[in-house]
Amino acid sequence: MGAKFTLQEIILAALTVAGVFTISYLLLPIMAMFPVFIYKPLLLTPIFSVLVFMLINNIPKVGILIIFSTILSGILFLLSPIMFFIPLTAGILVELLIWIVFRGYKNIKEKIVAASLYPALQIPVALIFAILLGGGEYRKVLANLWLVGVFTLLSFFFGAFILLSFKRLLNKKFIKI
Repeated sequence: MGAKFTLQEIILAALTVAGVFTISYLLLPIMAMFPVFIYKPLLLTPIFSVLVFMLINNIPKVGILIIFSTILSGILFLLSPIMFFIPLTAGILVELLIWIVFRGYKNIKEKIVAASLYPALQIPVALIFAILLGGGEYRKVLANLWLVGVFTLLSFFFGAFILLSFKRLLNKKFIKI
């Protein structure tokens, strides 16, 4: 896991974060219509998945998702200190899982799993931090914990579906990934 990153790779991660923020802010009016926080990640899943996939596909080194998450977390900290922990924790968990199960990003399967899992894991991670740091209303979600699991799985499979469609589309245009 001791991959070295060049300045170009770190800049690409920062540009990917900029892309995530730009598209997220364009979708903010739509997200404001969702009354429950757990629905909002489903709207962002396709964007997160595609942008994270493009980053991992260009820089297939274990650790790039942690760099991406650290930059994203640093910016989110300015919005809310609690938000700092969510992408960083999800990024670390995904990188650990990819390292333990696959030993890195060797082929397209690992990249799709990582890019789909990253936004999906943010749902339970956000809930855990909200309960630990906020308590109150968020504790009520524990009564319907299965719903969090369903939305996490939905987000994962939605991201995987989007990425497989994205891959097929690019392959039809003679761009091999």
